[in-house]
Amino acid sequence: MRAAWPSSTTRRRRASSTPWRGPEYEASGSISRPAAQPTRRQGARGFGGARAELGPRQPGFAELLELVRSGRAYVKISGAYRSSSLGPDYADVVPLAQALIAANPERIVWGTDWPHPNSASGRNATEVTPLFQIDDGRLLNQLAVWAPDAATRSRILVDNPAHLYGF
Repeated sequence: MRAAWPSSTTRRRRASSTPWRGPEYEASGSISRPAAQPTRRQGARGFGGARAELGPRQPGFAELLELVRSGRAYVKISGAYRSSSLGPDYADVVPLAQALIAANPERIVWGTDWPHPNSASGRNATEVTPLFQIDDGRLLNQLAVWAPDAATRSRILVDNPAHLYGF
């Protein structure tokens, strides 16, 4: 009988070979320009490094939207607290999330970024810092604001990760 969930070895093997692994569109906390013609699917985490206060017209965001629109990139809409300082609901992230979802809902995945490490740049890699205290339930509730349609949320939460990671 086949297991309903792949073994941890299978998941690690799939994750290590996933085309999503590769250059991300983040550099110094802002969007950087990706290679002009990526040869494999690319991925970006946490809104692609976009800063919520700069909105969807910030440098590099249009290029990120085009990669998502064309299906050449996945974007993880997670870690709103890294893009915004307007917690706990991060209202200024809404335009970014909605623009990414509108570009191509089949290329968006969601995550909590738990356990919310404080990995601010400039820290020594061996420095232990307290974790950010984030209400994951409240963060998940924001997905309904970003994607009001239940079918779109199901695609973001279930179908897209299954396709991307092969399970």
